[in-house]
Amino acid sequence: MNPIPFAEFLERFPCILGEGAIIERLRRNGGLDLDPYLVNSAFIYEGEKRAALEAIYRQYWT
Repeated sequence: MNPIPFAEFLERFPCILGEGAIIERLRRNGGLDLDPYLVNSAFIYEGEKRAALEAIYRQYWT
């Protein structure tokens, strides 16, 4: 794999999938308890937690 400059990378691949540190954002700012085994995976089943996930993901989309 040959590295390329970031600007060239963005030109070639306008859509980039990244991790975004969702768990860290929830841990530090969410005020919501993370499951010790599932971390944030089960958040989709509870309204308030699901809304917190949605808010974070929407920030990355816009």
